Amino acid sequence: MLRELVNSHFASWLVANGFSETEYVFDDKAFGNEILVYGSPDVFIRFVNDRGDVYIDVSPPTQDSPEWFLLDNLLQLLGYAPESFAGSPESQMRNVIEALNKNFSRLKAMLTPADLEQTRKDMDELCRSKIRQMFPR
Repeated sequence: MLRELVNSHFASWLVANGFSETEYVFDDKAFGNEILVYGSPDVFIRFVNDRGDVYIDVSPPTQDSPEWFLLDNLLQLLGYAPESFAGSPESQMRNVIEALNKNFSRLKAMLTPADLEQTRKDMDELCRSKIRQMFPR
């Protein structure tokens, strides 16, 4: 299911941006969860189907131990509202591909060695902000 969903929305974008599939995992013992990873010289992108919910993560291009960032959160750092990527997997994919088409160069820059430390700090602050919203004093 995941591969078909990704291919129907991302195939041409992945090819145009130099990605190739590097890993696919299907775990029928864990509710049929799937992981599909694509790599390029600039960034890795991981699609995760967890019990029917689809998540997209990105990472700097490292082979050893990728540091994954939730794409929704990175896009929030670029000014997107959290609800921009809510909804069915189909609508999520349409909205994400539109955001990637507009912001992929900015996203790649956030994951370069020069900017990665700032991205980590910004992500930490975003997470703290979300926690404060969920648990106000």
